[in-house]
This record gives sequence, C-alpha cells and structure tokens, in this order.
Amino acid sequence: MSYRIIAAALCAGLLTGCNSTNTAPTPLADGYPTSLQHKMQSVHHWNVLAEHEADQIAKSLTGKGFRLYLDSSPENSTFETNFRQLLTSQLVQKGLPVSKSDRNALTVSYEVGVIRHLNQDTPGAFPSKRTILLSGISVASLVTGQSVDHWSEVGRMLLPLSAIDDLTSAQVSHSDTEVVITTQVSRGDLIIHSSSNIYFIDSKNAAHFFPREKRNSGRTVKVSS
Repeated sequence: MSYRIIAAALCAGLLTGCNSTNTAPTPLADGYPTSLQHKMQSVHHWNVLAEHEADQIAKSLTGKGFRLYLDSSPENSTFETNFRQLLTSQLVQKGLPVSKSDRNALTVSYEVGVIRHLNQDTPGAFPSKRTILLSGISVASLVTGQSVDHWSEVGRMLLPLSAIDDLTSAQVSHSDTEVVITTQVSRGDLIIHSSSNIYFIDSKNAAHFFPREKRNSGRTVKVSS
C-alpha cells in the first residue's frame, strides 16, 4: 500500500471524526488561560500581604483626614491575631494614624475563608524557556541534519542539566486548599475600601486560619469542581 493511500485514509478518518464532534449532548469543558497564583507558606508572606493592604488603604483614603481602628473582635485564629499586628505595623510605618479606640475612627476589619477542593485537576509541570529552547535546538539539528554532531551533542549534555535546574528551582507545589482574605475599611454601615486576595496554602497549614475552637472539628468549606 502506497503512502498516498495511507495518507488519504488518515485524512478521511480525521474528517469523519470532526463531523462527529460538531454536536454534543452536553457542553465541553474549556480551560482558562494559564495563570499564576501565589502560595502562602510563611509568616513572611502574611507580612507581605499586610504591606500590600496598607498600601491599598493609603491610596483609597488619601487626603480624607481619618483615623484607623483595627477591629480586634475577629481575632480567633492564629492568622487573624498575627495579621492584625502586622497590618498595624505596616500602617504606622506608612504614616497612617492608627487609634486604639474606635471613637471617630474608620474601622479596619478582615475576613478569612478556607476552601478545600474535593476533585481538582492537578496541572502538569511545564519546562522553562531554557529547556524548551535547548529541546528545540536538539530536535532541529536531528531533523535537518545540519551540524548534527555539534548540536546533538550539546543538546544531549545541556538538556538534562536544564531539566534538573527546572525541577530544583520549581519549589512551589500545587495544593487543593485555598484561602480568601478580604480586608475592608468602613464607617458604620458604609464600606469605604474592600480588597480580596486569594492564595494556595498547604492543607496541613489550614489550621492557622481556622477559629481556635473549631480546629479539632476540621470544619472547612468544601467545593467539588
């Protein structure tokens, strides 16, 4: 059988397959464009968030003549207790007036939500641009036959080293647990500023964000994707 006959048969099969997928009983799943999301793994990261929120609050309230009072009522988790101290320090360092009393002051509050996904697809690791480039050079040299001896040997030597570097430098692992942290500034019932930030966290560290009296219960918001 000639190559032309084989090629024609393959094309016919592909066309048949395309025609059969024009309709479907249910919508097909479509993924979002690849994006990055930070993983919160240390108290230093809590301080980074506190600095970010202090910057956002300062920009929202510029020139309005205000005092800030950090609400202490939600301090029932390790994160909330320490985040209040970190945010207080960041606000003071930026020259914002922070009061120990809520009298004639805007109230700064924050809420924390922990979400544990029950069935979340794990994204595969992807190589860096360095590895992709070296792979392309190596493959191109083998296909074209140009400078095969030179490029194939270089590719064979550098590609494993590049792949190892990718693996050792990619120290942030995927997690099925996320946390949503919302910081708000309000006057009475009026919300003046609101900012929400989403992070991955290790499942074992989720207890830092739970109320102390509920840690043993392991209560979380579970989402099935």
